[in-house]
Amino acid sequence: GPLCRATSALMSRVAQPRSGETLEVKERVLPFSFFPVTRGVRRYGLFDVLFAVSPWAVMQGAINDQVADADERAEALAFLEQGRDFYETAAGRAAANPLLFYYSFMNVGKALLRCLGYAGSLDQATHGLSEQRIGAGAELADSVVVVRDNNPQRVAVYAELIERLGFPRPQEADTYPVPELLSQVVVGHRLWREAARRTERFLSLEEIEFVHDSGAKEVWLRLYLPRGDLRRYDITRKRMLEESALLGVFREVRVGPTGRDKTLICFEQEQSVTYTGRATDVVQTLVDGMRPHLWRIMSSIPDHGYRRYYLNLTPPNEQHRMPQIASLWSLFFYFGSVVRYRPQMFDAIAEGRFGAVVAEFISAQPDQFLYLIASEMCRREVAKPAIV
Repeated sequence: GPLCRATSALMSRVAQPRSGETLEVKERVLPFSFFPVTRGVRRYGLFDVLFAVSPWAVMQGAINDQVADADERAEALAFLEQGRDFYETAAGRAAANPLLFYYSFMNVGKALLRCLGYAGSLDQATHGLSEQRIGAGAELADSVVVVRDNNPQRVAVYAELIERLGFPRPQEADTYPVPELLSQVVVGHRLWREAARRTERFLSLEEIEFVHDSGAKEVWLRLYLPRGDLRRYDITRKRMLEESALLGVFREVRVGPTGRDKTLICFEQEQSVTYTGRATDVVQTLVDGMRPHLWRIMSSIPDHGYRRYYLNLTPPNEQHRMPQIASLWSLFFYFGSVVRYRPQMFDAIAEGRFGAVVAEFISAQPDQFLYLIASEMCRREVAKPAIV
């Protein structure tokens, strides 16, 4: 009938995937992660997930391994210890915990800067952020976080950290509306959606596959999404590619030849990366190119390397799409600042329309963020082990 003919016509317009095979290393599939390989003496090897009941110990080990200068290493370890004290105190101090969590991450961030090679003085480091209210001046609804990075004598931790993590350096006076920051948080997103009366912004990725053509010595990525999610949220393929900033980077291809289930949609990277030795030599290059496009949460499920990956859809009228770590850091700063200077206003936020969103952020996001920061410091995925 007409429906079958329309479906057939649609399928005929979807391109065939490039010929390639799932990348295997040492006879096992290479799972996607932000840190899939480690550089050995002669070649790249595999990185398995590092399990840690407490991420503090693995961060301490990373500092000892990576910070060569003895004075800088002692300083970084002291920052880490103080960060842990703030963090553990926050768990039992409900009224002040947003502020304590922020100071915890500020200290851990300074230790991370040392691991990332920053050699300047941290004695007078600044937050590198401020917050204010604009327009009608309503707390949260009219609040913005502003980048402050204009003093060459004092390092701005926020801007320095984001740049050293591989993202464009935030510019002086860049302004982030807090409501837009909240929309970019995976944890509690459904609560945000209901409070803001907006539609779904996150699409869960079923799989991210490394694919290679050993003859042509090329490697690229394929993304697989549940077909039903796009239908359920009434999201077209074009809108998904545009609002996830993947238009021109990925294109839809037919899922059948990939061997994956027909309930999935496959998007294939348009440009492959070539290699001369082994495919693993350039895998990190592929990953680094995807980092700005992916949001992730820590998971207790082994699938996906104990991480869940998402695409964030940003409507064209919102101009403040940020890397995940940048938006989370900015929100922790904002809530910490409100608690410090206007505690009565934090109480008002907690009782307002976004109260459930903020409560979920404060209760669930610190643990998630801590493991994400630990992973950056260790340069490998750190996960909480499932209790058997």
